[in-house]
Amino acid sequence: MKKTAPLLLFLLMTCLLCAGCGAAPDFEPAELAEKLEGSGCFTDLLSEMDQSMALELYGLSESDVVQCAVYLGTGATAEEIAVFKAASASAAKTVAEALTARRDSQIAAYKNYVPAEVPKLESAIVKSSGAYAVYVTSADADGAAKIVSDYMK
Repeated sequence: MKKTAPLLLFLLMTCLLCAGCGAAPDFEPAELAEKLEGSGCFTDLLSEMDQSMALELYGLSESDVVQCAVYLGTGATAEEIAVFKAASASAAKTVAEALTARRDSQIAAYKNYVPAEVPKLESAIVKSSGAYAVYVTSADADGAAKIVSDYMK
């Protein structure tokens, strides 16, 4: 028994540490959006959009979204930031589907409008984790992806 007690203690501590490893992200959408907006990953001037207009733009329901932060470019570029905290993980999947649809719609629109923006859209970030969903189209996709990954571990 004396030999198994330290082993059991070690296993218990390992389980407790691992339980925290997969913890769902928890942050304010505005925090991530502001970090992205000020990162230098964008070439366009981005303007913040209020939540009701953002829900309409992405075709989302108030019942699915707790909070969001959305920044849009001038239209001359496809640059955009959208960070959503959904009501649940399943609602976040619905939001991520809407964000993917937005990206696809933007690709179709920009192919004829400003074809040079299509590569940005093709490398856009659409990611969900826990109750969060994020969409970012930027000039520096790798830099933006690093920032998003830091928040959505």
